[in-house]
Amino acid sequence: MNTKKLLAIGSALLLVAGFVSIGAGPANAENADNTNNTSYWENVYPGSTCYKDDAKYGAVSSDGMTVTLSGSYDWTALIVKGGAVDYGQGPGNKVYGSPVSGTPYSPPLNAGNQQAAVSHWIVCVGNPPPLIKVTPVKPEVTSHDVCGVANDSLTVDSSMTGVVYTVSWNGDHSVATVTATVSDSSKYVFAEGATTSWTYDFTNEACPPTVVTPVKPEVTSHDVCGVANDSLTVDSSMTGVVYTVSW
Repeated sequence: MNTKKLLAIGSALLLVAGFVSIGAGPANAENADNTNNTSYWENVYPGSTCYKDDAKYGAVSSDGMTVTLSGSYDWTALIVKGGAVDYGQGPGNKVYGSPVSGTPYSPPLNAGNQQAAVSHWIVCVGNPPPLIKVTPVKPEVTSHDVCGVANDSLTVDSSMTGVVYTVSWNGDHSVATVTATVSDSSKYVFAEGATTSWTYDFTNEACPPTVVTPVKPEVTSHDVCGVANDSLTVDSSMTGVVYTVSW
């Protein structure tokens, strides 16, 4: 084999090796410059996490023409792809800022000025700040434990940021329970192991009867001839006393 043939073969092998090397990048690497990828939109909306065709956050309508989000999230943007016309937001993209759950959103019109079907959709969700841990403290209370149960009471005098105190009673009104809950579950969470309820015992003794001394009432009487039309009515009233007339 002459020298020219050897050089030609060597050049061909180097060229093939070069192609293999160029094409050997990771197959799953996402191109952040491609509007079809979530990474592109995460760069557009810093601080958000974007999801593509994720059933957790929404779904395409049965006719394939709209996307409706679901759930309570801090939506940043919804990108609905359909067709290839670029209206300034990337080919076939229509971007909805601060979308609302339960509202259907459609992609842009296609080149024939007709409504395009949904090709895919990407939704971006704002990342909430971390929850603030709080440890509720036993509150200061004012209680009134009197005879019977009708007038027993307990009120909470304390307040604490991130905490709401509520009072509940058991069936016979002998125990009051103060329960602590977070005021806003999107901002606060109780520290692990925190005490969140306290009980207060009340007596359940019957009240003694109130002693009353009835007084002679004021009356109106009619004493006429015979007895058929005689009458007497009591005009007085007194707390704890009932007056009746008998003949």
